[in-house]
Amino acid sequence: IWATGAESHPLSRDLHHQCGLSITERGWIEVNQHLQSISHPNIFAAGDCCEIVFPSEDDTEKKKSPPKAGVYAVRSGPILIENLTRQLGLGNCNNLVTYNPQEDFLK
Repeated sequence: IWATGAESHPLSRDLHHQCGLSITERGWIEVNQHLQSISHPNIFAAGDCCEIVFPSEDDTEKKKSPPKAGVYAVRSGPILIENLTRQLGLGNCNNLVTYNPQEDFLK
């Protein structure tokens, strides 16, 4: 599925209602640091259609998902491709690659 634009895709809400796909209140697909759905491990999302849920090392400050900006979507693309390849068993399927978004737009 190809979904572009800085808004949630209607499909994410449909999948939430039909099969329990985990989404935010705004309709973003909730993914882990591997860009993999936190509720459905065979669904991956990257860029503006998702919200990354980072594991909390402690409850004091939770790392936020990067803002909806093209630079983050573009840089998550290679991670998404690698993880899809691994999930399909075409690469090193033992470990998925972690996406670590840069902290600044301009780096």
